[in-house]
Amino acid sequence: SFTIGDANYLDETGHYYIYVEDFEVTWSQARDLAEGLTYFGLQGYLVTITSEGENQIAAVQLNNFGWIGGSDEGNENDWRWVTGPEGLENGGSGVPFWSGNGSGSGGSAVNGMYSNWNGTNEPNQSGNEDYAHVTSPNVGEIGSWNDLPNPGSGGDYQAVGFIVEFGGMPGDPILNLSSSTSLLAPSISVINTFSGCQNNYSGLEAESNTENIYWYDSPICLLYTSPSPRDKRQSR
Repeated sequence: SFTIGDANYLDETGHYYIYVEDFEVTWSQARDLAEGLTYFGLQGYLVTITSEGENQIAAVQLNNFGWIGGSDEGNENDWRWVTGPEGLENGGSGVPFWSGNGSGSGGSAVNGMYSNWNGTNEPNQSGNEDYAHVTSPNVGEIGSWNDLPNPGSGGDYQAVGFIVEFGGMPGDPILNLSSSTSLLAPSISVINTFSGCQNNYSGLEAESNTENIYWYDSPICLLYTSPSPRDKRQSR
């Protein structure tokens, strides 16, 4: 995707995402700071991650760890998105997405909602951990989540920032700041492999998701430049 400004844009949601560095910020402070931010008139809030695509652009692609808008403070082991548009639902109690501790302890997604907890032990409620946090890459897979207490902890569990989402709030303006495109990654599947001896050709077939397949009689493809620097050709 391509966007005006410095935020990541996700076509799936039509929302924008930024990471804010803030060492030792608490979850509640991050929530309030996020709600004080705007992006071309869009209201900010701690990100609510409801799909793999959203996690990819909001947690993985930003490649930083920090607070997100999930919490079970209201009711232990009842994890909900309590910020943004989701936080306004169900009378302001938010949208439930996970129930219980980690999946290794019997916890499970609510109504098939998306989650990306780090391993099978998160969330683990170790020491009144009521707030969702993107895990440090030093202790978990990039973009996975864990639960922490409001002030965070220390070391790799130290709060160092938060992720802000813009879009979907009541009163937001209608914007046209972004566009998206699709990139085709060429692939080739061999149907019949080469077999024979003394360089006797006995058939080789392949298929591709592109229009043409180019065949070479050498593993080396040379690139040369003619006297004109704009005229570059590839020999086959």
